[in-house]
Amino acid sequence: MSYLRCRYGMSALLLGLLTLATLTAARAAAAATAATLAATATAGAARRHARGGA
Repeated sequence: MSYLRCRYGMSALLLGLLTLATLTAARAAAAATAATLAATATAGAARRHARGGA
């Protein structure tokens, strides 16, 4: 019985770690996307300003 409990406990631990890694990766991807969009918007605004636009 303790073998099964240990085995399922390890599975739950691995599943938890996998979920945490997935969430961390998704958060990092979202942050990178947001940074890219912000940089693109900033560069576009700088170009418009340099050309004399608003």
